[in-house]
Amino acid sequence: MLAAKGDFIVTEQETGNVLRAPIASPDQLVVIAQLVGPDLLTDGPNGTFFTGGKDGSVRQIVGGGEWSEFASGFQEVRGVAYDAENRVSSSPITMGSKRTA
Repeated sequence: MLAAKGDFIVTEQETGNVLRAPIASPDQLVVIAQLVGPDLLTDGPNGTFFTGGKDGSVRQIVGGGEWSEFASGFQEVRGVAYDAENRVSSSPITMGSKRTA
Protein backbone atom coordinates (compact mmCIF):
# COMPACT_ATOMS: atom_id res chain seq x y z
CA MET A 1 0.00 0.00 0.00
CA LEU A 2 1.13 3.52 -0.81
CA ALA A 3 -0.36 6.82 0.37
CA ALA A 4 -0.03 9.47 -2.35
CA LYS A 5 -1.72 12.85 -2.76
CA GLY A 6 -4.78 12.03 -0.68
CA ASP A 7 -5.22 8.50 -2.02
CA PHE A 8 -4.29 4.98 -1.04
CA ILE A 9 -2.82 2.94 -3.88
CA VAL A 10 -2.88 -0.83 -3.33
CA THR A 11 -2.05 -3.94 -5.33
CA GLU A 12 -3.70 -7.35 -5.39
CA GLN A 13 -1.23 -9.96 -6.59
CA GLU A 14 -3.77 -12.68 -7.30
CA THR A 15 -6.16 -10.55 -9.38
CA GLY A 16 -3.44 -8.31 -10.87
CA ASN A 17 -5.38 -5.20 -9.89
CA VAL A 18 -3.79 -1.89 -8.92
CA LEU A 19 -6.45 0.10 -7.07
CA ARG A 20 -6.88 3.68 -5.87
CA ALA A 21 -9.13 4.91 -3.04
CA PRO A 22 -9.42 8.28 -1.32
CA ILE A 23 -7.84 8.19 2.13
CA ALA A 24 -11.06 9.75 3.50
CA SER A 25 -13.15 6.95 1.86
CA PRO A 26 -10.98 3.83 1.66
CA ASP A 27 -13.98 1.64 0.77
CA GLN A 28 -14.30 3.43 -2.62
CA LEU A 29 -11.71 1.35 -4.50
CA VAL A 30 -11.30 1.89 -8.24
CA VAL A 31 -9.11 -0.30 -10.47
CA ILE A 32 -6.52 1.92 -12.17
CA ALA A 33 -4.41 -0.77 -13.87
CA GLN A 34 -4.17 -4.53 -14.35
CA LEU A 35 -0.77 -6.24 -14.37
CA VAL A 36 0.67 -9.70 -13.85
CA GLY A 37 1.21 -10.19 -10.09
CA PRO A 38 1.94 -6.60 -9.01
CA ASP A 39 3.81 -6.27 -5.71
CA LEU A 40 4.98 -3.38 -3.54
CA LEU A 41 4.64 0.18 -4.88
CA THR A 42 6.68 3.35 -4.77
CA ASP A 43 6.08 6.93 -5.96
CA GLY A 44 7.74 7.88 -9.22
CA PRO A 45 8.09 11.18 -11.06
CA ASN A 46 5.12 13.32 -12.13
CA GLY A 47 2.42 11.32 -10.35
CA THR A 48 3.54 7.92 -11.64
CA PHE A 49 4.13 4.76 -9.61
CA PHE A 50 6.54 1.85 -9.94
CA THR A 51 5.77 -1.75 -9.02
CA GLY A 52 7.60 -5.02 -9.38
CA GLY A 53 5.91 -8.32 -9.91
CA LYS A 54 5.81 -12.06 -10.26
CA ASP A 55 6.59 -11.86 -13.99
CA GLY A 56 10.10 -10.52 -13.26
CA SER A 57 9.62 -6.97 -14.47
CA VAL A 58 9.45 -3.46 -13.04
CA ARG A 59 6.51 -1.46 -14.41
CA GLN A 60 5.81 2.28 -14.36
CA ILE A 61 2.12 3.20 -14.04
CA VAL A 62 0.79 6.62 -15.01
CA GLY A 63 -2.27 8.17 -13.37
CA GLY A 64 -4.69 7.09 -16.07
CA GLY A 65 -3.76 3.42 -15.66
CA GLU A 66 -1.48 3.09 -18.64
CA TRP A 67 1.77 1.32 -17.81
CA SER A 68 5.07 0.47 -19.43
CA GLU A 69 7.75 -2.07 -18.68
CA PHE A 70 10.70 -0.24 -17.15
CA ALA A 71 13.05 -3.23 -16.65
CA SER A 72 12.78 -6.99 -17.07
CA GLY A 73 14.76 -10.21 -16.91
CA PHE A 74 14.33 -10.95 -13.21
CA GLN A 75 12.83 -14.13 -11.84
CA GLU A 76 10.53 -12.08 -9.57
CA VAL A 77 10.60 -8.52 -8.20
CA ARG A 78 9.39 -8.10 -4.62
CA GLY A 79 9.78 -4.34 -4.14
CA VAL A 80 10.95 -1.13 -5.79
CA ALA A 81 12.27 2.28 -4.72
CA TYR A 82 12.69 5.59 -6.55
CA ASP A 83 14.93 8.50 -5.52
CA ALA A 84 15.31 12.20 -6.31
CA GLU A 85 18.15 11.42 -8.74
CA ASN A 86 15.61 9.62 -10.99
CA ARG A 87 16.99 6.19 -10.11
CA VAL A 88 14.82 3.12 -9.64
CA SER A 89 16.03 0.25 -7.46
CA SER A 90 14.38 -3.14 -7.18
CA SER A 91 14.58 -6.14 -4.88
CA PRO A 92 14.70 -9.05 -7.31
CA ILE A 93 14.80 -12.64 -6.20
CA THR A 94 17.20 -13.45 -9.05
CA MET A 95 19.38 -10.94 -10.88
CA GLY A 96 19.44 -10.64 -14.67
CA SER A 97 18.16 -7.14 -15.34
CA LYS A 98 17.66 -5.76 -18.81
CA ARG A 99 16.41 -2.17 -18.85
CA THR A 100 13.74 -1.87 -21.52
CA ALA A 101 12.63 1.76 -21.28
